[in-house]
Amino acid sequence: MNHAATPILRRMPYAWRVLPLCVLAIIGPACEEAARSNAGRPAPRPNEGFIAFLGADENDPLWPTMSATAERYREGLGGLDVVTRAPKVRAANAQIALLRELHTPQLRGVCIEPAHGELLRDTLCELQTRGVAVVTMMQRIVCEDPLPLASVDEMAMGRALADAVITELNGAGSIAVIADSGAAPGVRDRTIGFDERMAIAPSIGILRRLDCAGNAFVAERMIGEYMERFPRLDAWVSLENWPLRELDGDKRLLPEKCQLVTTTPYPEYWPRLYDGTCGALVGAEYERIAEAALQMCLVSARGEPLASNVYLAPPVTVTVRNLSWYRVNWFKARERPPGSVKDGTQAGTAEP
Repeated sequence: MNHAATPILRRMPYAWRVLPLCVLAIIGPACEEAARSNAGRPAPRPNEGFIAFLGADENDPLWPTMSATAERYREGLGGLDVVTRAPKVRAANAQIALLRELHTPQLRGVCIEPAHGELLRDTLCELQTRGVAVVTMMQRIVCEDPLPLASVDEMAMGRALADAVITELNGAGSIAVIADSGAAPGVRDRTIGFDERMAIAPSIGILRRLDCAGNAFVAERMIGEYMERFPRLDAWVSLENWPLRELDGDKRLLPEKCQLVTTTPYPEYWPRLYDGTCGALVGAEYERIAEAALQMCLVSARGEPLASNVYLAPPVTVTVRNLSWYRVNWFKARERPPGSVKDGTQAGTAEP
């Protein structure tokens, strides 16, 4: 202690000497209360820019899962923020409009599920050329080099469809297959995986392959007409969920002893597992795709090389036996962190 200052302190009026103690007594509890109220708030981020996480459209069944996953992943982005957006309609021009709106100097990366890969290619390739890290989800887009991709493993999904029908028929029976000769590359890969696996199940005969040209009404009509001629068919395999897309809620698609094995285990199709229409629905844990896309985008945005520019989520086969587990995971993946925007159209603190 500075003893030279002691006489000066003693000569000060008593009120001035106790004033600091009074102030501490007043503001101390207030500071503690403020600290408690701020404890749950995220710490301010350095302004290093943001990653745009864009869905195909806000009504896509996967969008709540994907966007909630992106918001939970924010803390793993370090100084970068994340903005989640999806257009009201599934259209390439709607996504292009969002990209133009978000294309500011702060935009460091884009994770996008393209509504239409062909129509978005030029826009995404140009962003990549300008130094923005671009990662596509669910659809591969090739620029000079392929853009990094996070998607489902289509070949493995085809094999899983084959395994599911083999299991449902106990290794023996007759089936019909619905395909689309003009399908996207992903569905074509799915077809290859399916055929490879079915080749090792000679006791299951494929009686007919039907081409629905990707039309839900055609697929449903084809099934009805074929079942009239071959009512003893054991099962159908549809390489995409065309027959379910326009099926009326109470309508029975197949006889009781014949089941459909197809894709997309979304909640709207779960009743088809319970009523016996579907023996299995093959999909994935889609939150893994969102996480992988953000991780690849973060690494690229920092200028670091990717260990791999492709992530393929393994397939998950959903039946009545494991639907409870899948249901819990589905809704858990949609849980948003405290303070996030609940409608899924925007999150984060970036102000583009």
